[in-house]
Amino acid sequence: DIPAYTYIRLGNLYRVTGVFDSAAWYYEAALSSLKGQPEGATLSSAFYNMGQLQMETGNYHDALLNTKKSLVIRTHTQDTLSMAECWRALGNIAKNMGDYLEARTHFDNILDVGNRFDDPELQMFASIHLGEMDFLERNLVGAMEHLSDGLE
Repeated sequence: DIPAYTYIRLGNLYRVTGVFDSAAWYYEAALSSLKGQPEGATLSSAFYNMGQLQMETGNYHDALLNTKKSLVIRTHTQDTLSMAECWRALGNIAKNMGDYLEARTHFDNILDVGNRFDDPELQMFASIHLGEMDFLERNLVGAMEHLSDGLE
């Protein structure tokens, strides 16, 4: 996993600096180096980061596919916090595509996990995203409630 992990980190470096072609190359290199390996955190991370890159470049269809692949792996490995990270990404992709109902579903999943594990950070994070969704849907009362919940 070490070469793949290094490829992912280099991809992240290029992604945050806006050199998207190089980022894509490193993410693809990570995925190629993991072919035939059992599913795990590194493979999930490669799919997740490729999805983030695709979302940032407006390629929402492929971003959905890769983020869902990451979510499936994280579900199999029962990595709940990383699953919440995928739900956040899927919610943002859906929001960017104008599918507010789908986005809300993903943000609700984060809130459920936050409540189940009594995790105030996840609860806050989900409440802020749900408040943003309420605002976009012109539900100002709901936005105020969710955003206030995010401050607690």
